[in-house]
Amino acid sequence: MKLLFSLALATALFTAGAAQAQDKVKTKNKYEDGAAVKTKGEAPAVTLDGPIRRVETLSGIDIFPKPNSNSVLLSFTQQFTKPGTLVMTDYKNKVVYQQELDPQNNTGEPVDLGHIQAGTYLVEAKTGNYVYWKKVRIKYPTRK
Repeated sequence: MKLLFSLALATALFTAGAAQAQDKVKTKNKYEDGAAVKTKGEAPAVTLDGPIRRVETLSGIDIFPKPNSNSVLLSFTQQFTKPGTLVMTDYKNKVVYQQELDPQNNTGEPVDLGHIQAGTYLVEAKTGNYVYWKKVRIKYPTRK
C-alpha cells in the first residue's frame, strides 16, 4: 500500500513539475552588430491536436528558373486542409521569403521570388501539425 501511495505521489509531482516547466520560456536573439539579448518569461502552454510531424517532401515544393531572366520561381502544390505558412530560409536561418497559406485560395501558381543569391535554402510549409520541408540549392549558369 505504501508503494502504491509513493508511486501515485511521485507521478503527481512529476506531472505538476512538467506542467510548470511548459510555462517557462527562454529566448536568445543575436543581432548583426554582435549583440545578444536573452529573455525569460512565462507563456501559456500551447495544445496541439497531436504530435508535430516533419515530412520531407520530394514533390509539391519546387524551385525553378524563370525563362529568359535571372529570377527564380517557387511552386507549392502540396495538398493541405488547414491554413499555414510557407517560409524559405538561407543557411543562416534568415527568412528570404514568407507567405501565408490558405487552403481556400490554393491555386498552385508559382510565385516569382526575383533574384535570389546562389546557395542552399530550406523551404518549409507549416500547416496544422505538419511541417513539409525540402532543401533546395540555387545555382546560376556561368556567363561566357
